Amino acid sequence: PEAAEKTARALNLYLSHCHAILSEHEVNRERLKNGLPPANFLATQRAGRRVVQEPFQDKWGLKGMMIASGAIYLGLARELGMTAVRVADGKDPGEDLRERIEMALSDTIHDFIHVHTKAPDQAAHTKDPVRKKNVIESLDRGLDELVGAIKQRDDLLVAITSDHSTPSSSLLIHSGEPVPVCIVGPEVRRDSVTTFDEIAAASGCLGFLRGEALMLMLLNYANRSTLLGHRLGPVERRYVPEGHKPFRMSD
Repeated sequence: PEAAEKTARALNLYLSHCHAILSEHEVNRERLKNGLPPANFLATQRAGRRVVQEPFQDKWGLKGMMIASGAIYLGLARELGMTAVRVADGKDPGEDLRERIEMALSDTIHDFIHVHTKAPDQAAHTKDPVRKKNVIESLDRGLDELVGAIKQRDDLLVAITSDHSTPSSSLLIHSGEPVPVCIVGPEVRRDSVTTFDEIAAASGCLGFLRGEALMLMLLNYANRSTLLGHRLGPVERRYVPEGHKPFRMSD
């Protein structure tokens, strides 16, 4: 509690300092003259104590890499012990995605590669449905290299999904509807769904995956999962660990 009080005091002093500067800014003085509310305060979020995370490779048995442009995603990758690759956002989201996919397909070191794009989320925040549609169509075109690789290679397991819904026609920033997921690979069971959207995907055989269930399903389809309760070594893992000491009778 004492440490939290010290942190809160420091943060409040900083926010008050920023408020004083922003209140005197020429933009806010002009806004007040025009009867508009001033933008004179900062909103902070997710302040808290750092919690050391279990490395991604230890938890899932996969050497991971993140390809993204945003600092928050690269920071998350580093926190999880994943290789973080920073890329730049260009004018064409589909071309950006194509280049990131090519980078992932050419990698021979990592087992799990997260290719990220924030383009549809940013488009939806403008509250312009047409703009969001155009971005999604561009991303669809950017998947051509991946589709071709899936048809030619038998060592790929691909999952396409998003982390949340971002409505372009409501007052909410993000909303709580489930998002679709598509998984393609040599061992993946097929269902009757032929369209990738929220309504069609809801009728698929994957059901409603929550949290880490997606990773468990990917381990399953990659033939890397272990039976629940089986333990090879001192720690129970969701995968068959490498380098564990074999069981031996005592001398």
